[in-house]
Amino acid sequence: ERPSVEYEVALRLVDASGAEALRADGPPVDGRYPTDRWETGQVVRDVHSFWIDSDLPAGMYRLEAGLIAPDDAGPIAWLRLGDVERRLNSE
Repeated sequence: ERPSVEYEVALRLVDASGAEALRADGPPVDGRYPTDRWETGQVVRDVHSFWIDSDLPAGMYRLEAGLIAPDDAGPIAWLRLGDVERRLNSE
């Protein structure tokens, strides 16, 4: 069904213990096409990225995306996009 509010897109990395290690939120399509204007069944393509800080510990992380409500009540659901391995420069 058509969204009734303007959600934000969130990307995050989750560590092996399930803790959120990194997160970046922002409007879809750089704010040019808010979710409350999307039509039912419409596919909206979007690109989001974030920088991984050099002090992020080495290890495996789960990359997830979600839609966040304007009241920051949490995501509708997190979608697992894949896994990311953080290696130190010496590895």
